[in-house]
Amino acid sequence: MRIIALAVLFLAVPSLGAPAKAADYALSEDGASITYSVKTLGFFRRSGAFKKFEIRLRFDEAAPAQSILVADIDMTSATMAAEGATERIKGPAWFDVENYPTSEFRATAIPPLRGGDVMIDGVYKMRGETAPLRLDVRYDEPERDADGEIRAVNIVADGEIDRRVYDMNGMAGLVGRMVGITINARLVRVEADDEEN
Repeated sequence: MRIIALAVLFLAVPSLGAPAKAADYALSEDGASITYSVKTLGFFRRSGAFKKFEIRLRFDEAAPAQSILVADIDMTSATMAAEGATERIKGPAWFDVENYPTSEFRATAIPPLRGGDVMIDGVYKMRGETAPLRLDVRYDEPERDADGEIRAVNIVADGEIDRRVYDMNGMAGLVGRMVGITINARLVRVEADDEEN
C-alpha cells in the first residue's frame, strides 16, 4: 500500500498547460517507502515496512477524472524490527502471505487540487476483502519540462485501514484495530523510448 499514492498529485492537478495526451508515470525507487504502524497496549506504536511495491499511473492532465492509478504491494516483503514480528505479521492471523501474497489499491475518485494537500479516495484489496481507503496526500510543486508538461513529482500520503475489515483479528486485546500507512514516493514520466525497451 505506499503504495499507492504517488500518482495522486497528477490525478488531482488541474489544467496547467495540459499535455496533448495521457502520459504514463512510474515509481522511482530512490528513497521510496511504504510503512505501516499500529498501537500496542494503547500507546506504544510498532512499525514495519513493505520492501517491494509498484505503482502504475496513466494521467491525463486535461481530464484527470479519466486517469488510472493502480498500486500493487508484495505482501511477502513485509518486515518489522521487533524480534519475531516479521514472521508473525506474515502469518495467517495477519497478512497471511501464503494465501494472499499481494494487495492492491485502486483510485476511484480524484477531487480538484486545493493548495498543497488533496484527498484521494480509492479501494484497497487485501486478504480477499475490498474496502474504501482514503489517502491524505501532500506534495511538492511538480517538476515540468520545457513544454510545461509534468515530468516528476514527490509526494507523501497517509491513510488508515481497519484491520477487522480484512479479518486480521489477532491479539485483539493488545493491538489496536487501526493500522496507519505512510507512503513516500516519487513518480517520473515514462518516456516513449523507455516504454519500447
